[in-house]
Amino acid sequence: MRRSRLLLLLVFAASATQAQLKWIPVPSCGDDVTKLGNDLKTETKPEFVLRDAAIGGETFVPILRTLSRPGQSVDSTVAGAAQVALARLGDERSLTELDQEIQSRNMASLLEAIGKVSKVRNDAALTMLMQYLIRNKTNFHRVKIEGDTGEDPMIPVLKGLIAMVDDPPYTRPTFTDPDHLSEWEKWWKATKPPWIASISAAMPDAKSRCLVRLGESGFADAPRELFLLLGKESIPALQRLAKVGNPILGDKEWPTSPFGSVRGDAQAILAKSGDHEQFEKIAKELDEPGIYRDAIEKLHYIAGQESFDTLLHSLSLSSFPK
Repeated sequence: MRRSRLLLLLVFAASATQAQLKWIPVPSCGDDVTKLGNDLKTETKPEFVLRDAAIGGETFVPILRTLSRPGQSVDSTVAGAAQVALARLGDERSLTELDQEIQSRNMASLLEAIGKVSKVRNDAALTMLMQYLIRNKTNFHRVKIEGDTGEDPMIPVLKGLIAMVDDPPYTRPTFTDPDHLSEWEKWWKATKPPWIASISAAMPDAKSRCLVRLGESGFADAPRELFLLLGKESIPALQRLAKVGNPILGDKEWPTSPFGSVRGDAQAILAKSGDHEQFEKIAKELDEPGIYRDAIEKLHYIAGQESFDTLLHSLSLSSFPK
């Protein structure tokens, strides 16, 4: 009797769970653009707004303008996501709004604006961050002191710059003294636009351009889909995506990103395709106690004799993570 009652409870729980689950299709490259546009008009998920915009591009500018409002969060509001999507597409009004927001004297509003500008990743956004740096490099009042801690907006500005540029002149965001910031200014004045070249523009067809736009916008499924579509022909684009969003851990740039991110997946695919430099970066993760599980997952995906030998060697008592 007890067993029958338990089975009945399990069946009821499974039925209840299935009743609550609802499959929501993710907007993808190749979807009907007209339908995506109609869905975008009533979208409630900020991440879907950003994804739709990356897929539809300039086609969706009129719809995005009806959704966009300044001063809103990109992560939690449709209005903020639409503003960032428009700025990525070069919309002058949205770029002007962000430029005004990044001059805010309210710390919370300023940090939100810096986060939004950093997500845009084009020359206009890079210019906004550099102008903030130049205006405030000797302004120590920018730091908000709260007891024994402080908030310096210059650190997320530097992280945004480092993540935007393929080969940044510096990779340490904690160096915020005026002399170091002046070196950024020298780099800025010594270089010429375009600082951030579009990766998608060089792709051979509409679907591959769409997938790369998704990758540039931070959607982690894009690198694998691109590799499945183009195979070895995707490698030049993957090499660029492997530099997008250089991660900052502690006070230094880390040479790899986690599996399941655009940069991390692009690095793993390149290693699987024979890029020995990327493979070595991943193998070194095995020596790091905090991230060796990420290396194991990547090596499992890469497969092959070299991955097997690397994993086997890591089990030795002399090299196993501390």
